[in-house]
Amino acid sequence: MLEIPPFVDPAHLPHWQESRAEIRSTLWDLLGENPEESQPANVSVDSRTREEGYWLERVSFHLAEGETVGGYLFLPDLPGPNPGILYCHWHGGQYEIGKDEMLRTNATPVAPGPALARLG
Repeated sequence: MLEIPPFVDPAHLPHWQESRAEIRSTLWDLLGENPEESQPANVSVDSRTREEGYWLERVSFHLAEGETVGGYLFLPDLPGPNPGILYCHWHGGQYEIGKDEMLRTNATPVAPGPALARLG
């Protein structure tokens, strides 16, 4: 089992500067080996539907390692270009929800995907 060393938060900038290299080295050791760099994902649009105020694209990322990961792309129905937002969803341990959280109100007062898309 991996032993996690104690972390002492450097209280002052000079202490942080002295500790930074060691902290970074420890972090990389804890993260483990990085996989070799892979090619950019091959992305396909599985479906595109017109919703109220935005377009919803269901996409698949076909990774070089043989994995396929699904995702959503919410496109504002506004003249572009428009900014993009990478939304790191939170499912509160409800893993079965996954990316569908973007279309639900279980952790937010409104579904975040449509709300952000409608705002452009």
